[in-house]
Amino acid sequence: MNKTIGFIGCGNMGAALARAVGKSVAREAILLADLDTKKSAALAIELGAKVSTAEEIAKTAFCVVLGVKPQGLEKTLAPLKEIFAK
Repeated sequence: MNKTIGFIGCGNMGAALARAVGKSVAREAILLADLDTKKSAALAIELGAKVSTAEEIAKTAFCVVLGVKPQGLEKTLAPLKEIFAK
């Protein structure tokens, strides 16, 4: 069974959650995506995690954590609607 945990949104909230999870799961099991790819890349280096895309996380992760502000949810989730509906 796929045990990856994907974080969509790597700002303050998403990064804090990813850091906390990184203390108890294998770092290579953490997938990171952010609209600002510099944020996800920097956090991936810090954690030893993998950079991904929101779409890939939605398709493959066992668990998805949204670290997105309420005003950004619609823009973030709209392209993922069909993936999550499956």
